[in-house]
Amino acid sequence: MRRTLSVAVLGLGIAGVASSPAFALGPEILTAHVPFAFGVGSRTFPAGNYEITTLSELDRQVVEIQSRDGRYSTFVMTDEAAPGGRGTHAELIFDRYGTHEFLHAIHLPYDDGATLRISRSEFQAARDLAEKAALHPGSKVER
Repeated sequence: MRRTLSVAVLGLGIAGVASSPAFALGPEILTAHVPFAFGVGSRTFPAGNYEITTLSELDRQVVEIQSRDGRYSTFVMTDEAAPGGRGTHAELIFDRYGTHEFLHAIHLPYDDGATLRISRSEFQAARDLAEKAALHPGSKVER
């Protein structure tokens, strides 16, 4: 029903403030080029360069997604990904429903990563694709 796409993240940096206490950990910042439009929550983001920032190393439930030019931005709640997803590089995972892509997960190097909660827009896109497939059972439906 859905196809998962992944986009390798171009860079991984850990931002910190020099005046911060030694025990405070800064947010993690991922930089990525996404070559297609995609949905996050109820928003649609155009293709382009993005920064994905965790607000805290200790609590990764809130993530900011912002275009490099600052024109598009949103905060999203995430859940921990299932154990076992650890890789050696960062990547963004997208789900595709027909012609619509939605950000599904964010994987950091040597970390299980985080999954985004399914939005109403994504649920509706999945339902529309399922209805289209049910109406035309013998035809090939783009997934």
